[in-house]
Amino acid sequence: MKQNYVIVNDKPSWEIDGLVILKYPPIIRAPMRIEEEQVDNRNGSVVTELGYDPYDRELEIGLVGDYDVNRVISYFGLGGQIVFGNEPDKVYTVNIVDEVSFERLAHNRKATVAMHCQPFKYQVSEQPTALNGNGFYMNYGNIPSAPLYHIIGSGSAELTVNGLTVSIDMSQQNELYIDTEGLEAYAPGGALKNSLCVGSYVGLRSLVGLNNVEVQNIEKLEIFRKSRWV
Repeated sequence: MKQNYVIVNDKPSWEIDGLVILKYPPIIRAPMRIEEEQVDNRNGSVVTELGYDPYDRELEIGLVGDYDVNRVISYFGLGGQIVFGNEPDKVYTVNIVDEVSFERLAHNRKATVAMHCQPFKYQVSEQPTALNGNGFYMNYGNIPSAPLYHIIGSGSAELTVNGLTVSIDMSQQNELYIDTEGLEAYAPGGALKNSLCVGSYVGLRSLVGLNNVEVQNIEKLEIFRKSRWV
């Protein structure tokens, strides 16, 4: 049976002398934030989904053999990007909400690491999709995602995803990024270029599964899909 492990900010737990992962946190779905309204003369209620909330998970750890308590505590630090061995293809973004107890580790050689998880988990390694014209790309997750588009083009360009279009003036800036999560367009150096774009960046977000892409005056399009799961 393979030993339990985690990978914190690209560093695997097996490289930390004496650290053992005793028990993974359960795999649960992020809670949905809702708004509920009671309507007169109507049975039940009207529920509006507002998005997903972060949630807490607990990782049980222990110490064996030749260990350094301080190194174990430092390993988890304030959190970051974490992969759990029972979901090796997914990465979570977490904050360590309570510092790992030095005393409990030193005396009991066991402790719980409390993690505050952001609602989405992402593919550990997901290659971008490159298009030189109209085409398709996949969102492999189970909810819509917010891709990053890297665009090289000229003149009056258009990027259309699933029928929704953003027009881009690329007459002076022939390369830019559109970040549909941060809702910004920027040049490779980071300078904001929202004034060059007309349309809703939200409209360029992806549906679950296959997404249709149409381009005009775009020579190369690189799509960082950011498939995500709850």
